[in-house]
Amino acid sequence: GLGGVPFVGPSGFGAFFSHCPKSGKIVIVYGPHVGVSQEGRVGKIERVGVDEMSGACGAALGAYRAIKAEKEKNEKVVPAASAAFPYSDAGAGDVQEDYIIRELRNRLEQDDLGGPNTDALIALVTNRMYDMVSDLLEKEIANASGKQGFWDKISEVTLLGGIVINQGNKAGEAAVEDWFAPVTFETLKPGGVRENLFNSLYMERPVLAKAVTAAVAPPA
Repeated sequence: GLGGVPFVGPSGFGAFFSHCPKSGKIVIVYGPHVGVSQEGRVGKIERVGVDEMSGACGAALGAYRAIKAEKEKNEKVVPAASAAFPYSDAGAGDVQEDYIIRELRNRLEQDDLGGPNTDALIALVTNRMYDMVSDLLEKEIANASGKQGFWDKISEVTLLGGIVINQGNKAGEAAVEDWFAPVTFETLKPGGVRENLFNSLYMERPVLAKAVTAAVAPPA
């Protein structure tokens, strides 16, 4: 879904897990993305075949701008609950973006979105997007794995979560590779066993919130 949010719900995850073969192992790679232009601007990217720079992630940036406008006007642009899901007589609703705005609003409630360091602010929003994606995924997996028979044919579920960093293509050619910054790497096994695999491959798990908060905070 938009922003990397797993919008498929219990039905989608149920179908996904049911397709696992006997004694099968499942790997889920997840997380949001953010663009970084060749000049180092966070949230901007030069896309192949497009003359002007554009935003990435567009859904996260759109939600950030809406929430920032809310704080300036002290007025919510998206209600606490959608009146019609997913459509109304007036036409199609913007269900996924509305969800992102509502969830991101709660996660940015205590943050100052008016600081001068735009790059750090977009990094902060991306960090909050990762938390949103991860929390919803964890809920869906907990719901699915708690059902009778889940572990009868699934031997383990491995989660690799992180942030995809899209690099700009200033020359207009698809010659630049994207990056993946891992944040979570762990395996779930029957009986509630949870094994952290991150330190076996990387030095230590990054604490994104602390790094971003330090970047956004004004100098003392």
